[in-house]
Amino acid sequence: IGIISGINPIIFSKLLGLISYVVISIVGWRFLRSRYNKLSAYAFAVIFAVDHYTSNWFMSGMETALFSLVIFSSIILFLTGREVSAGVLAGLSLYFRQEGGFLLLLIFLKSKRKRNLIPGIMIAAAFFLLCQWFYGFPLPYSIYAKTSQSSLSLSGILESGYHFANSIIREPFPVFLSIFAPWTLLSILLFPAVIFLSYFVLGTPVFFWYYAPYYPLIFLVAATGLSRLSEAMKPKFRKFFIVALLIFMTLGV
Repeated sequence: IGIISGINPIIFSKLLGLISYVVISIVGWRFLRSRYNKLSAYAFAVIFAVDHYTSNWFMSGMETALFSLVIFSSIILFLTGREVSAGVLAGLSLYFRQEGGFLLLLIFLKSKRKRNLIPGIMIAAAFFLLCQWFYGFPLPYSIYAKTSQSSLSLSGILESGYHFANSIIREPFPVFLSIFAPWTLLSILLFPAVIFLSYFVLGTPVFFWYYAPYYPLIFLVAATGLSRLSEAMKPKFRKFFIVALLIFMTLGV
């Protein structure tokens, strides 16, 4: 699109990443502000803003930011009862990264009116048909390229396990805070959990940008966990705890 519009593709892709970053911040803030409380809304905005790992990959010019925006928006729509729109975005997410199929499956399993997801399923089916027509396989070559590097040997699993553990170690506080979140939100982490686990089990060499699109979801859940945890504290310790925690996150401790 950038090339067609006469815009430098590098600048265009970075601008798209910045827009996605801002939109996710606004969408997450508004959702938490209306459904939970101001503390969780501001906590999400701050955690997302100061997380330098995620911001680096959002501005990398890769598909990371746009894919993250699509899956994040899909989940917010689903949580607010707009299942048709959520399913459509989940179906479209496959065109950015094929892991989006897991999101469509999760939404389908959690949906109480599964026929609402028919448009999204049709969009996903069209993706597989296009791949079959273009590649001669139902999935793009990028999937086969990744799986060709897979190693189910002990060394391969250990390497994948290292990347998996590192993805958590990089974000220890959000992962910890997510434990205290309500199940309604905590359950959405089944989506990235399945993907992370599949990388590990297949012994696929992975890097942090594989994980980066899912961290806004973790931050969303962590923000509600922070709010609930602080509510259990005495008022005189609450502000100190929140400020100290956010400072630690800002410093990347």
